[in-house]
Amino acid sequence: MSEIAAVVRLRWILTISVLRRSVLQTIGFALLLTMGAGAVVVMIVFAALLGMPQFAADPDFVPGLNALLVTIGAIGMVFAVIVQLMLLGEGSALTPQRFELYGIRDSRLLWALIAAGLTGPAAIIALCALVALAFIYRAIGWGVVLAGVLSALLVVITTVLVGKTVMSLATTLVTTARGRATFYIIVIVGFIAATQLPALILPQDGSGRSQSTLGTFSALSRLLAFTPFGAAFQLPFDVIAGAWLPLAIRLIILAVAWVVCFYVSMWCLGRQRHMRGADTSSKVKAGLGDFARMPDSVSGAISARLFTYLKRDPRQAVLFVMPLIMVVIFTLQSRTAGTTFLAWQTLIWLGLFMMMVEGNGLAYDGTGFAMEVISGVRGIDDRLGRIRVLVGFVVIYMLALAAALFAFTGDWRTPEGIAMGLGCLFIGIGVAFAALGLAEIVSTLLLYPVPDIERPFSTPQGRAAAQGVFPFIHMFGTVFVMLPAGIVALVTLVMHTFGAPGATMAIAVAAMVNGTGALALGTWLGGKLLDARAVGILGTLDEFASLQK
Repeated sequence: MSEIAAVVRLRWILTISVLRRSVLQTIGFALLLTMGAGAVVVMIVFAALLGMPQFAADPDFVPGLNALLVTIGAIGMVFAVIVQLMLLGEGSALTPQRFELYGIRDSRLLWALIAAGLTGPAAIIALCALVALAFIYRAIGWGVVLAGVLSALLVVITTVLVGKTVMSLATTLVTTARGRATFYIIVIVGFIAATQLPALILPQDGSGRSQSTLGTFSALSRLLAFTPFGAAFQLPFDVIAGAWLPLAIRLIILAVAWVVCFYVSMWCLGRQRHMRGADTSSKVKAGLGDFARMPDSVSGAISARLFTYLKRDPRQAVLFVMPLIMVVIFTLQSRTAGTTFLAWQTLIWLGLFMMMVEGNGLAYDGTGFAMEVISGVRGIDDRLGRIRVLVGFVVIYMLALAAALFAFTGDWRTPEGIAMGLGCLFIGIGVAFAALGLAEIVSTLLLYPVPDIERPFSTPQGRAAAQGVFPFIHMFGTVFVMLPAGIVALVTLVMHTFGAPGATMAIAVAAMVNGTGALALGTWLGGKLLDARAVGILGTLDEFASLQK
């Protein structure tokens, strides 16, 4: 037990030390705790309202609540695992490899890491929220409430174990750089598709509301109740129905899942130690590569380096995949909605989201930025080199998506369709330019640590809070920067109907002018800030690198 207590204590010591070193990390952590407390309060209010006797007396209340909680709870657990894999990863300071020199047995070490996960802020907040939700059964009986509390504990344990097992498998089995990039893309695509799945598969009537939703949830909940993701949520309802045999079966399912997760994680730990360095290889390519394709200048060298990084960095794969996935999803939804504007407006949102990665671009470059500082590269050359690549990427990608949308929707056949498509295209490019200009400023001020390129599923200490806050600062800042074009759009919409060729193109021109101006200003100001803060940024990147080891 001493090893377990030491690792749990170490987790909190590391977290507190990170918060003490960075005011921004402290603010981000406080915001996340506030959001977690808000979730607990929402659960308390939800349980207080629906736990009243008049609701419990309704014969449809328990079946409906059963279908809802089991289905949403199981989907929530799956999402929690995917989000951990996609965004959070495995804490780099608490990976098994960091404890190899201490002679801790694998089983004890694994128990210690599991205990550290169960005592983390996220697990504690989730447990409090689910325990508060258990009081929704108080009008039915306090025995059911106790079953709900037990269910909450089992849900948290299962989620932590499954998440750790999936993480261990991803780290152990995906060893090559290309394999990591492919797997990372698959995870991102799966997450985005899963968030849109209900809108695609649920039948819709003329009013847009789902038909037979309760029946769909009931059938799905009965299936999920016999899986590790839904079994724990079903326990209180088994107690209500007096279904003791199914309850025992579900407890057995959970126990078997825990045992399997534990031994799979043990196997992954042993394999990682025996296969360390087995996949190490190097390739040498003749010629200058991407450097021969860029201008022979300082900014051209920066462009070549960034272009090379983007092609090989699995952490930034979302930049290439997410736009295509979003367009496909909203295009399919536009068929159901009966309007192609739902597909075209995706280009506007893509302009807002595509450059969020560049908002932390220097952190993705890492200590490679040291060469620029040592060589005395001017900040304006760095900014110009970066925007050369990213502007070209935005324009080519947006044009390709617009061409595909014209072919799929058939809007090229009518002047109104052409105007709507071109308007959304140029508005999206203008917004992307504004987001890129702001990113060249933000990336010199609000940096947060990113995982090592060789371990894209790891989590440097203190990363989660900053990653949850800083991208939204960039996103909302882009909206503020595009305010002049927004004012023009409002005035135009008052005078005309959106979709009229004149009105649409007027808004598009305003967006392009606004975005281009913001890009020019952001590039100049970002270069000035980089000149002033280059040494401090390098020190920050060196600190981030120490968190990745």
